[in-house]
Amino acid sequence: MRTVSSLALAASLSLVACATEPAPGEAAGASPSSPPPAAGAPPAGTPTPTPAPSPTPVTLGRVVDRGACSHKTDLTDARCYALAVEGCPDVPAMDVEVLVAEPKGPAKGTILFGSGGGGGAYYEDAGDGGGAAGPMLERLHQKGYRVVERAWAGPPQSGQWFEGTAGPAASACRYATLATYLKQTFHKGEGGFCATGNSGGSVEIATALTRQGRGEIFDYALLTSGPAASFDKHCGADPSWPAACGALLDGAGAAWECGPGAKPVCDFDPGIKQLVDSAWRPGKVCQEATAANAATLVAGSPIAPGATTRFDKTTIELFFGLGDCKNGVVPAGLAFAKSIQTKGAPPKVTFLSQVGHSIHAVDKGAAAIEAALEASCR
Repeated sequence: MRTVSSLALAASLSLVACATEPAPGEAAGASPSSPPPAAGAPPAGTPTPTPAPSPTPVTLGRVVDRGACSHKTDLTDARCYALAVEGCPDVPAMDVEVLVAEPKGPAKGTILFGSGGGGGAYYEDAGDGGGAAGPMLERLHQKGYRVVERAWAGPPQSGQWFEGTAGPAASACRYATLATYLKQTFHKGEGGFCATGNSGGSVEIATALTRQGRGEIFDYALLTSGPAASFDKHCGADPSWPAACGALLDGAGAAWECGPGAKPVCDFDPGIKQLVDSAWRPGKVCQEATAANAATLVAGSPIAPGATTRFDKTTIELFFGLGDCKNGVVPAGLAFAKSIQTKGAPPKVTFLSQVGHSIHAVDKGAAAIEAALEASCR
C-alpha cells in the first residue's frame, strides 16, 4: 500500500439547503473567515488573495416513508426502511431502500455506504470478488458504528441514481437529500457522520459534495475507485485530456499492475459512458462526446464552474487499486483529487497493490477501508 498527499419515520420531510450565506470567497459549510489583521500589519506590497468563487446555491428534495422492507444482510439487528426521494429540481422521484444497523451502545459515528454503478445494489452485495464487504460492515458495527447502506430502486435497466435528463450534477440531489435526511433522523451527534462509496458510489458522494453543498453535513468521505472530475475529459471531448492524463499517471509515482509497461487507460469504457448518459436521457452526450457538447458535459460534472472545491469541514480521502486499469476511473479520480482541497491541503491518495476495481469486495481492500474509517470517522 502506497500513500501520497495531493432515519417511526416522518411521513414527509422537505429539505432545503439552509446554510448561512457564505461570505465572499467562502464555500458553503466552510468555517468563518479569520478576522482581518490589524491595519498596517501586512508588509507593504502584500498581494490580496484571490477569493474562491462562491458555490451555486442548491435546493434539496424531500424524503417520504414507504414503510418497512426486508433484505438478507450480514448486519445483525439491521432494520430495512423503504423510502422515496421526491422534489429534487428537474429530477424524477425515485424509491430507495436503506438498511440501518444500530450499535449496542453509544455510536462512535455513522457511516453511509454506497455501492457502485447506479447504486441499485447494497454495498455488501456489490462488486466482483470474495464478498469481503459484508463481514467488514459487521465488524465496524460490532466496534460501535451505526452502519447504513442504501440501494436505489429505479426503473429496470435504468441508471438508478444517475437517472434523469438534466445531468449527473442535478441527479446527485437525490443522494444529497437522502444523506441529509439520514443524518437528521439517525445521527445523534455522536462521532462523525461519514460516507464511503465505490466507483459510481464515489461519484455520487463527490458530486453531492461539490455540486449539492453536502460538505456541510459530512465529516469524512472515503472515495474508492473514483470519482470523476470533468466529464468532457473522461468522455473524450477534450483533446488536451490524453496528455494531462498521462502526466497525472506518471506524477502519481505508482507501480501500476496493468501488464508490462502499461498504465490505466484515460477514457471511460463504453459501459461507464452509457451509465453517465442515463443522466441525460434520451441523449448520448458522453457516448458521442464532441467539442460541440463539451459545455454540457462540464455543466453536469463534479468539477465545474460554481462547484465547491474547498472543504474546511470535510476530510476527503481516495483509494485506488493498482490493478484497476481498463475503465478510465483512476485518472478521472486523480483529476478530481488535484481539483480540490480538504482542510487546506490536497486530499490523501492511497494506492492498493493486488487490488482491482471492486476494492470493497476483496479482503485486502475491505481491510484498508475498515482501517481508514476507524481512523477518520470520529
